[in-house]
Amino acid sequence: MKQAIKQHAPWAVALWRRFTHRHLLGGKPQDVFSRIYQKNHWGATESISGAGSSSRQTAAIRAALPTVLPALGKTLLDVPCGDFNWQKDAIPPGMRYIGGDIVPELIQRNRVVQPAMDFRVIDLITDDLPVSDVLLTRDCLVHLSFPDALKAIENIRRSGIRYLIATTFVGRRFNEDIPTGAWRPLNMRLAPFDFPEPLQLIDENCGGEFSDKALGVWRVADL
Repeated sequence: MKQAIKQHAPWAVALWRRFTHRHLLGGKPQDVFSRIYQKNHWGATESISGAGSSSRQTAAIRAALPTVLPALGKTLLDVPCGDFNWQKDAIPPGMRYIGGDIVPELIQRNRVVQPAMDFRVIDLITDDLPVSDVLLTRDCLVHLSFPDALKAIENIRRSGIRYLIATTFVGRRFNEDIPTGAWRPLNMRLAPFDFPEPLQLIDENCGGEFSDKALGVWRVADL
């Protein structure tokens, strides 16, 4: 049934997602994502952040980022860092890493598991962002409503961060709105974001339905 909806009624995909997330959504973003974390809503076995944070699904970006990041700066801010399942293999030697997430319990967990790393509770929509050269927002804006995503982008513009690396689905022809906490693919070059052509695209090599998923690199000043 779900596959038939995707193939023949794209308008119904949003309704399907709202139905499957309805018991978790509503309220402040921190409350929404805390409920998702507490319920292990994504149901992945390797990472509580979901199947997209597994070693298999991050193989391409773990190989690419150590080459891409040094040319962009010396400090990487990663929001949301989730449970830090894959990032440790993607940080170049000598690069300072700051991991931020909106869920306080998740940050506390990360601090216990990785005590040498810098983890902070950060709301990308409203909080002042730590001084850094590069902001990685993999699988972030895809979970935010249009209003919250646009607020996050404006917050990034104000931050002084020079480069943004964000998830984009380059083959999509339209972007749909969702409640914050749900999920849908976004093409960041389309409305309401209208990003320019990225400086670089890192193909995530997902294959199948999400074969167009990539990380785009942009100058924040160009957004």
